[in-house]
Amino acid sequence: ATLDQLYGFYVERAFVTREYQENVLERGLRKWLFQARIGERFTKVDVGNDEYHVAFPFVEQRNEHAYKAIKPLHLAHDQPTKIIEHGALWVTRVGQLRKRNLLPEKVLFAVQGPAGDGVRARAYLETVDGLKDAGVNVLPYADKEHILAFAAANA
Repeated sequence: ATLDQLYGFYVERAFVTREYQENVLERGLRKWLFQARIGERFTKVDVGNDEYHVAFPFVEQRNEHAYKAIKPLHLAHDQPTKIIEHGALWVTRVGQLRKRNLLPEKVLFAVQGPAGDGVRARAYLETVDGLKDAGVNVLPYADKEHILAFAAANA
C-alpha cells in the first residue's frame, strides 16, 4: 500500500491538483507579462462588490475600476465531469458579475485543455463554448502571442 502511495505521488504526480496547476499557469503568465514589460499594470484583485466578488489573478484597473481581467484556467482534468464542473463554476461567476454590472469591460480566459480527442476533449470544447457564450474572450494558454496582445492593448 505504501509503495502504491509513493508511486502515485512521485510517478503519477497525484499531488498535482487543479489549484496547483492553475498556480503554475499563473506563474507562467506573470513571467510573460513582466518579460513584455507590462506586468506592473496587472494585480490580483477581487472583482465585484460586497454582495458578490471573484478573485482574478491579473486585473488592470482604470480610475479605480477593473477594466481588464485575465484568468488562466486549467481544464485538462482526467475526468470529463471535472472539466465541465470547473468550467461551469467560472461561467456562473462571469454571469453573476455581468448581472450586477461588475464584470470588467475586457475579460480573457487563457485555457489549458486535455491533449487528443475523445470525451475529455468534447467536455473541454463544451466548456470553452460556455465561456464564449458568457461573453468573454477565450484563448488557448499556449497562444502566448495573442494573450500578450490582449494584455498590452490599450483600447
